[in-house]
Amino acid sequence: MKSVDIDLVLPSKHATQIFEKHCKQYGFKKDKQTKIRELFKKEIETAAGKQEIELDIFTLQTKNRLASDKSIEIPWKLSEKYNKEWQLEKDTIARVPEKEVLLLYKAAALLDRQFKLKNWINLSKFVRDRLKAKIAKDKKDIKSLLSLGINEEKLARLLKETGCEKQFSNLF
Repeated sequence: MKSVDIDLVLPSKHATQIFEKHCKQYGFKKDKQTKIRELFKKEIETAAGKQEIELDIFTLQTKNRLASDKSIEIPWKLSEKYNKEWQLEKDTIARVPEKEVLLLYKAAALLDRQFKLKNWINLSKFVRDRLKAKIAKDKKDIKSLLSLGINEEKLARLLKETGCEKQFSNLF
C-alpha cells in the first residue's frame, strides 16, 4: 500500500491537541507507537487502490536531531523564522517554510534514512524496502527543490547556523 506523508509543524503541544480533535473528526487514527512526534493515519480508497495518509505532527519545541550525529539539530523553529505567509481565507493564513529550509529538512531526512539503512541491524524487508523508497523520493524532492532556484547565501547561513556544513557538503 502506498502512503502520502504530510509533515506539519505546529506552534505548541496545545495546538497539537486541538489538531488531534480535528483528525479524529475526519477519521484519522493516532499511532500510539510514535515517541518523538504525533502521527495520525487514515486509509483511503483511490483509483490506484488503497492508500494511507500519514500526518506527522511536530511542534516548534520538538528536537530534530540527525540520526548519525545527535549533537546536530536542525530545529523546527527555522520554519517559524524563515517562512512565507499564504493567505488562505480572510482571516486564515498558512506559514510555509522557505525553499532553503525545506531543502535542509529534506536533506536531513535523506541523511537519516541512508544512515539507518546502512547501520541499523535487524531491519525487516518491509522496513528496508520502505527506507529505500523514501530515499529515492528524498533525492527526487531535493532535485526538484534545487531546480526551483535556491538562495545559496541563505542556504550557507542555515548550514552554518545549524552546524551541519560538513554533513551536507556532499549533497549540494
